Amino acid sequence: YLHSYRNLIIFSQLQLQKIRKTNPVIGYSKRINIQIADTSTSFESGSELTQGTNTGRIFASGGKITAGASKVDLVPNTGIGLTQGVFTGVGFTSLSGFGEGATATVSVQAGGALATANIDITNGGTGYQVGDLLLMNSVGFNGSGVRVVVNDITQTNFLVVDNVKDNFIEGLNITHTTTDGTESTITSGNIVGITSDPIRDG
Repeated sequence: YLHSYRNLIIFSQLQLQKIRKTNPVIGYSKRINIQIADTSTSFESGSELTQGTNTGRIFASGGKITAGASKVDLVPNTGIGLTQGVFTGVGFTSLSGFGEGATATVSVQAGGALATANIDITNGGTGYQVGDLLLMNSVGFNGSGVRVVVNDITQTNFLVVDNVKDNFIEGLNITHTTTDGTESTITSGNIVGITSDPIRDG
């Protein structure tokens, strides 16, 4: 009888939300990623996208890393196994942010020395922001662990859209409304692709 009475009290407190489970379920809004053609348009966080009855809010935007040398800053004392040589098509893995696809030519100096000026971006990729931390992929046969920070991006080509209602689709224009009410159009021809967030897919 005492055991049943205690269970009844606990059940009542759970209903009144006086006791919470150790790992309560947390709900997230639906999120999508939209890749667009390069544009100088600014997409501020919180501005709105609409496509018919579909709506969403800009969570983040990014662009391509500017081509050329010294567009990413080498993090000091990172990288092991570097050997002298010029290595082309070296990619990066994003440790922060949403960017992907950038590549560089990396010129390692004698004794495995590497400096910011020795990293030349050849493909800016998509979705990067200034301040993103990147891990350089393998450099030559043994080089690894090099980290860099993005310091310069050119234009915008990637949008992260949150609080999405229904489904945005390719092939139709999207209207962008800034927080002060100014409208502009992302034409269907400038929409490269739309993908659902693998976790926050609604």
